[in-house]
Amino acid sequence: MLQALSLLPITIPCPKPLPKNKFRRSSQLSGRRHAGPAKLASESIELARQVKELGVDLIDCSSGGNVAQAKIPVGPGYQTAFAERIRRESGVMTGALGMITSAVQAEHILATGQADAVVIAREMLLDPYWSLRAARELGQAISWPVQYLRAGPEGAQSRVPVDLKNLKSCFEEQHAVPQL
Repeated sequence: MLQALSLLPITIPCPKPLPKNKFRRSSQLSGRRHAGPAKLASESIELARQVKELGVDLIDCSSGGNVAQAKIPVGPGYQTAFAERIRRESGVMTGALGMITSAVQAEHILATGQADAVVIAREMLLDPYWSLRAARELGQAISWPVQYLRAGPEGAQSRVPVDLKNLKSCFEEQHAVPQL
């Protein structure tokens, strides 16, 4: 992996220096059924230090739950501790994941410095509007897709300026609303 990362700037042309755009997923237990979690965490921290030198900006930290034989205690935010330890001991920014289901939980992970980013995976499959709901629950104003404004909270703003006089015709064109 280290060799592949070092070759990226040579093999993939990019208008920006590629080392500033590298992302790595670290699955600590994947494929390593017989090593203990402490050893794997130590290996992951050392690997994080090495990839940082190659320009990796953020590591998405997983405990490797995709291995059938892995014995991983599962519960809300169960992989956040991996992200926190890698972040603290390697100095690399991390993304936490693993049963992060609520806006308050995600905000807590960020506010307490357990991770630099929160990765919402299965919850987004269950609720594709999770980010809109989370913003509302946290009292954050965000822009909404024009098509969703009618469902937005009071005072919701669109992502692009909308001419309210033409909004009705816009919906008629976009959604084939019959004229009455």
